[in-house]
Amino acid sequence: MSRPLAAARRIPPSVVAIRSIRNRSEDREFWQQWEDVIRPVAGEPVKELMAILEWVGLRVSRDGYRGCPQINVAAEFSDPHHPARKIRREHKAEMYGRLKSLVARMKIRRSDEVALQIALLIDGAFTSDGRLSRVSAPRILQNAARALIGAERPARRSPGGAS
Repeated sequence: MSRPLAAARRIPPSVVAIRSIRNRSEDREFWQQWEDVIRPVAGEPVKELMAILEWVGLRVSRDGYRGCPQINVAAEFSDPHHPARKIRREHKAEMYGRLKSLVARMKIRRSDEVALQIALLIDGAFTSDGRLSRVSAPRILQNAARALIGAERPARRSPGGAS
């Protein structure tokens, strides 16, 4: 057994409960910030996504950023039924659901798949371990999302009917 897993199994239940409660609070705060970020551009799905990715990029590039709390806490516990892992599953399902709805409003092909790709892009940013600099993190995320969205846009037809 690895040392981190052995140590995680010795964490007292009271500490686990406190971490779970803290994780719930951070989860609510995260979704409130998500809503605050998209409010100024609500109704424009591409702008909403770009605003979210700018926010994520700035979040992951701040000094001392240590990663997504849901991913970090869930990594400490291998039991799939552990409360921390449940919070993580719910958080990631919520993110995917929100992204599915957002991407569907863009009227692109394979919107569910693109939403999953964008969710993975965001998760990757949250686990980037400082590799995304302050200057480039939002731009990198936004450009990647634009590429995913653009690849699934229906081909435009010219006025004469030819593609």
